[in-house]
Amino acid sequence: MATNQQEPVSSILLVRLSAVGDVLFGLPALEALARAFPQARIDWLAEEKTRGLLEGHPALDRVLVFPRKTLAREFRRPWTWPAALARLWRHVAGLRARPYDLVLDLQGNMKSSLQVLLARGKRKIGFRKGGSKEGAWLWVKERVDPGPEGTHRIEKDLRLAAHLGIPAEFTRPALPVPDEARREARAFWEALPGEGPRIAVHPGSSAYNAYKRWPPSRYGETLAALAGDLDARIVLVEGRGEEDLVARVRERAGLSFPVFPQEKTLLQVAALLGEAHLFLGGDSAPMHLAHLQGIPCVALFGPKSPSVYGPYRVPSRILRYPTPCHPCRLRSCPVPLCILGVHPRQVIQAVLSLWEEIRP
Repeated sequence: MATNQQEPVSSILLVRLSAVGDVLFGLPALEALARAFPQARIDWLAEEKTRGLLEGHPALDRVLVFPRKTLAREFRRPWTWPAALARLWRHVAGLRARPYDLVLDLQGNMKSSLQVLLARGKRKIGFRKGGSKEGAWLWVKERVDPGPEGTHRIEKDLRLAAHLGIPAEFTRPALPVPDEARREARAFWEALPGEGPRIAVHPGSSAYNAYKRWPPSRYGETLAALAGDLDARIVLVEGRGEEDLVARVRERAGLSFPVFPQEKTLLQVAALLGEAHLFLGGDSAPMHLAHLQGIPCVALFGPKSPSVYGPYRVPSRILRYPTPCHPCRLRSCPVPLCILGVHPRQVIQAVLSLWEEIRP
């Protein structure tokens, strides 16, 4: 049952621990809540890796951090169990320190539902069975329809806000990118030779979903063609552990494209992407950092559904090879034809047609 917008709400907790893309997908819901309840204190519970995307956001009062990776490392070694137990106790105490009028579970799995269970909330709201997994629906009192199959994750999260009876229309969310990072990104692009479009390229993906990657040899072939056809200014975005991958792209292209290195923070990457004309890459955090800032995307999709995880409300071209097993949730695949079946000439043509559509 939806509540009336005028019902007093003074405190809200959003629970979305990971991953980077999914945290980004929750920002429009956060901002819808902030507009509807301007006097409310809003907190967000995240993990270490995603906290940097949230700290400094104007709609948030504070970011709580669940130190999952640190705890996992400490619990693997018996001699650090006392430190792990003390850390876990501090987290639980911090989570329970404030009572909330609303606790919203945007994640909907066992990891997030345990946090929701521990939090002090008058109303605990999440997705019904089918929109969550691992029994997460059992720990919320109010269960929301996530929408039909294929609903984008942004729209799914907005449904939690709409359940409260408030306007929950999509608006492009704010990213707390420091002004200095934007100035540095602008200077980085302006220093590159060429007169063509600024194209940010991320050839990687998360390590546990490495089979989503388009081969580096094909990126190299594609980028060499774009550098020639468009006089494009191309920057390769390098994620953690992707040095060899990026080196192979450059080697195959035969060109020394500048690299935005892995030492940069996510918000620095966002600043770079925000100054690009378009983004080229797979289903990864940089793609989401790009399209949520309104940057047009050429997105190479493999196992996951682009209608759920793809670029949202920006000019885009989505490329994947049709397979009967799509979409799938496998962590590995011996022959990922869904991504391997995409040919460089298709990607080159997609970039050319998108640039023709959006060019000033």
